[in-house]
Amino acid sequence: MPSESVVVPLLGVTNSLKHAAGILFALGFFSILGCVAMLMRTGMAKGSGEPIPDDSSADMLTKAGRSLARGERSRVPLYRRMWQSFLGLGIVLLLGACVTLLASAL
Repeated sequence: MPSESVVVPLLGVTNSLKHAAGILFALGFFSILGCVAMLMRTGMAKGSGEPIPDDSSADMLTKAGRSLARGERSRVPLYRRMWQSFLGLGIVLLLGACVTLLASAL
């Protein structure tokens, strides 16, 4: 009968480890999605690489769009660092989720 008293407390630990693994997996997946979003943002910010014209006779909406495009191009190095950090964080979280899930199975 002593073996049953040992098993019951471990079931609670196993459930909490499974719950922690699920949370780590969700956070890792969210981080990988952030990585993909930053990669897409970097590609859009680079654009065609051609200079953005500065036409003084353009309407207000065109001027605002060109201003935003210039600002996005200046942020490309920041986006490059961000997607790499999101990828690293996502991989670490997913590995942590796998280790936690494996620990709950043992």
